[in-house]
Amino acid sequence: MGIILGRLIGGIMREVITYSLCNHYNNSDKYYEEISIFTDEVIGEVYNFTNEYSKDFQDFIIKNCIEDVRSNIEYSLELLILGVLWRTYINKAITLKKYQRIYL
Repeated sequence: MGIILGRLIGGIMREVITYSLCNHYNNSDKYYEEISIFTDEVIGEVYNFTNEYSKDFQDFIIKNCIEDVRSNIEYSLELLILGVLWRTYINKAITLKKYQRIYL
């Protein structure tokens, strides 16, 4: 299984990027096994770090009837995403002019 991606520049394919999930194996099973292990490790770390915050947020949601409560791991994932976005964009966000912030 291979995927070929190209980049169009001026309507002409200029660069071809080829990769395979198989690497030197016959199929992609090894890739999916490794990515599954990695994902489980990330979920475990995120869950351990954010579990208390997620529980507090769930209590807040229940108390204020905001939405149907979701699992801790869903809220933990949202915290992870929020943290990544914060670290990525905070410097740009604090330099926004007042009128730019209003439109966001």
